[in-house]
Amino acid sequence: MALLKDWARAGVTTVRDVGGPENYAGADENNKDSHSTRLVTAGPMISVPGGYPFVPWGNSYMVAVVSPEDAHQKADQLLDRGADILKIAVEHGAVFGLEIPALTTEEVSSIVRAAHERGTRVSVHLLASADLAQSLESEVDDIAHMVVDDLTDSLIAKMVASDTFWEPTLELWHNVGRGFGPRAIQNLAKFVRAGGKIALGTDFGGYNAAFELGMPIKEMRWMQEAGMTNMQIIVSATRNPAHVCNLDDQLGTLEPGKTADILVVKGDPVKDISILGNPLLVIRNGFIIGREE
Repeated sequence: MALLKDWARAGVTTVRDVGGPENYAGADENNKDSHSTRLVTAGPMISVPGGYPFVPWGNSYMVAVVSPEDAHQKADQLLDRGADILKIAVEHGAVFGLEIPALTTEEVSSIVRAAHERGTRVSVHLLASADLAQSLESEVDDIAHMVVDDLTDSLIAKMVASDTFWEPTLELWHNVGRGFGPRAIQNLAKFVRAGGKIALGTDFGGYNAAFELGMPIKEMRWMQEAGMTNMQIIVSATRNPAHVCNLDDQLGTLEPGKTADILVVKGDPVKDISILGNPLLVIRNGFIIGREE
């Protein structure tokens, strides 16, 4: 939880954690501390036996389902235990050069129904366009990671029409290397030109490499390379993440009745996005966070 205080001091007042342990009580306790970044947590990823992330990472933070009925039941159980949102894996392993079993369309649809019945959202891990096409059949809410194969105009049109949000996690792809960083930027550029909605995220801690802690300026620079304007980037870091965190009735915009999460900077980030990396004042839940804390 120490990192959450670092994020808070840097002006990142909410972090979404997907695909981790069921530490819902710890997240709730953390969220009472106005010195700490608010944590939105999914807990373990919903997958299938022998599926991602167990293959290829050996990750134990997953719940395996074997049928649509089982998928609905286990989704409900995660929500009963305290999950804020749900994270699922639709990953057949193409990018890894593997064949990995994955959720069926029926199972994904069942999980989405369970979440939507409870008033929350479903985020999908995927890396390839074929898995994106399958996920969009089930009305999922957002996609974690930009695909790094051929992203067709027709698939982009389906995603835009369904109002599905995308977290490109460009820093992840630059950390992975193998030419995936530039390819992710190219696909993001196509999606943005088509009017797609972006939520900023880096996949911090999701790969065995160093990620930028605090305000994700590197991620924002790569978004600029994809043709996003500074205002589009600001929206991707405020209003849109509030939506995918299922908190858009509380956060993301400055409106009467919403929680006072405010970043005060010297200068105009619409002209220079790097200004966000050096805030004069951070207010989280109406509480001023000091740099010395």
